Formats: sequence, structure tokens, C-alpha cells
Amino acid sequence: MITKEFIAVNEWNEEICGELIKDYVNAPKIEDAWIILVENIQMLFMFSSKFTSQKKQEINQLAETRIKAKQWTVLRKMQNILRTALSNVIAGRPYYKDEGFRKMFNRGCSWHRKLYMDENGSIKQKYPVEKSHQWSVTRNKNIPSYARVLSEALANLFLTPRSIKRIQQCVYCKQFFLKTRLNSQKFCSDKCRLTWHNRRRIESGKAREYKRKKRAEGAKESYYG
Repeated sequence: MITKEFIAVNEWNEEICGELIKDYVNAPKIEDAWIILVENIQMLFMFSSKFTSQKKQEINQLAETRIKAKQWTVLRKMQNILRTALSNVIAGRPYYKDEGFRKMFNRGCSWHRKLYMDENGSIKQKYPVEKSHQWSVTRNKNIPSYARVLSEALANLFLTPRSIKRIQQCVYCKQFFLKTRLNSQKFCSDKCRLTWHNRRRIESGKAREYKRKKRAEGAKESYYG
């Protein structure tokens, strides 16, 4: 989750964008994803200097609105697009081949940058405005701001090559995360890392062998067990 301290350090950059997308994608249910997204954006608009007071007030009002059935479908579709993009990056597949990803990326670029991505993944100038590039949810009053923030977050994250290389999926809990270093980091937290290695030791018999060895050496059970 995004915190006030995290916003103070990062403002609106790829770190914030990565956190927004990660939390939204990792939510098991779309209802949970919506709640997390609302909380994160409220924190962002409350403590970031990048947004006007009018926009902050608009977000607070939208957060209290109930989502209708058709709008849940749109939110779920956006979550699936993001999940597919992150999975393709990790697997080394060309994520830009997905039409849904390109449309979402281009919408995110169209508000503040005159950039767009073509089907080969090349970033070009002068975004071609077409009717098909408009969100189908723009007629709904509850989602546009959130849809725009998600699209902008996606664009900011994938416009930074270093950020793309940091996208990873935890070996143990299968949650997506951004690596803190550009190395072979496989776990999202120390808890997952320790749990995974402990389970491997138990399943392989190494833990049992270690305990047997310590008993033979006369060590107290509290030391090794």
C-alpha cells in the first residue's frame, strides 16, 4: 500500500506507478482491487503536490459512489490487461503485441505526452487521436478518474526501461512486485524467502537430517528444533 512517507520520497514517478499497478493486480477479487485502488489514489491525491485541490475533492466524492455491474466488468478487464502485461514481461514475451495493453498505454500517454506505442513496441511522437482510443467508460461518472490514473501509471512504468526490468513474480506467493535491485531477486519479502527455503529443506529431508545430526552431537532440542 502507498503511504504518506512513500509519496513524500517518490511523488509521481515509476515507483508510485509500480505500487499502484502491483496492488491492483495482486488483489484476488475485483472488489478488493477497487478498494485498494481507491485507498491508494486517495493517499496519492491527498499528499502529492502534483494534483489540484479540485481534483482531490473529485476523487473523494467518487470514492463514496457505488459501482454498477457494467463498471465492474471494465475494472476487471483492466486488471486482466495489467496481469497479462506483467506476466509477458517476466516470461520474456513481447508484451506490446497485446492490443489491450497498447490501447491502455496509449490512453495513458495521450493526456500529458504526445507519444504512442505501435504494434512493434516502438514509442513514437504525435499520438494519433481516434474515436476508438476513448474509454468506453467515459460516459460513466464513477470510473474515469481511476481509469485515467491506472492508464497513466501503466504508461509511466513502461516508458522507463529500468522499471520494466524490475518487474518480477514471487516464487512462493506468486504476487507481482518490483525488484529493489536489478539482480535475480525471486521473492517479494524475507517472509516468503524464508518460508520457501524452510519448506524445501523439510520436503528434501535436509531438515530431518540436520536434527538427527544435532541430536548425535548432544545439542539441546531448543537449539535446533
